[in-house]
Amino acid sequence: MPDKTYVFENHLVQRIDAHVLISGSPLHSNINKHYAAQINWAAPGTVVRAMVGNAELIGPCVAIDGGVVHGIEMEAGLVAMIDPAYAAALRPPERRGFDAGVLTGSVWDGDPSSAPTMLADLLSPGHEVPLDARVSDVLRWLEEMELSGRWADVSLQAALRLVNLSESRFLHLFSAQTGTPWRSYLVWRRAMVGMSLVLEGSAVGDASMRAGYADAAHFSRQVSDIFGLSPKDIILIASGRKELESRIAHHVGPKMPECDIVS
Repeated sequence: MPDKTYVFENHLVQRIDAHVLISGSPLHSNINKHYAAQINWAAPGTVVRAMVGNAELIGPCVAIDGGVVHGIEMEAGLVAMIDPAYAAALRPPERRGFDAGVLTGSVWDGDPSSAPTMLADLLSPGHEVPLDARVSDVLRWLEEMELSGRWADVSLQAALRLVNLSESRFLHLFSAQTGTPWRSYLVWRRAMVGMSLVLEGSAVGDASMRAGYADAAHFSRQVSDIFGLSPKDIILIASGRKELESRIAHHVGPKMPECDIVS
């Protein structure tokens, strides 16, 4: 999937494969949880403050797994929402049950152009073992369907025909190889397609139809579940017409021990 960059008044949004990176100021978030794993880098000379449960994490970079309740406060920095097929790199075997941690070895230089390399350095350990060719074929097919504007035709049955596997065998293989269930991954990719269309100027209703949603309300609900914000809020915030709020500025809990999870 070709990389894409969307420039707004206060933020820069980058689409790198099926990852989303947002840089700018400010980058606060309310206490929430969402499907995507998230990596947060502070701008040079600043720190990330994150609340996870009753613990406070402070450092140059904080990683938070998907589905974990958290709040973020950053005056400026870079946030990456991670393609679930690669998020296993943030869950090394020695840290089973990982929810969040400070990545002491990862520091952002403040240049958005360095973000792709920095992200690749963190996520590459998750794919040291090559994917099964059939899973790779399906991931490439998803990219082709997006590029050709045919995402509304993506379905489990179409994927099964592509790889010539039974439903049970394919679902097991995909989950075992990527660390995420097929249906959950499809939700992520469909939301990525819809949000890319919105960022390129499509109306929410048109984007939802072209991405294969039942309606705009369904699209908005799934984007909110994944990113913690609705499509309209993402656009308003990126364009500077709405400020991100923080509910953690005065919530100080015990500081969580640092853990460098960079191999």
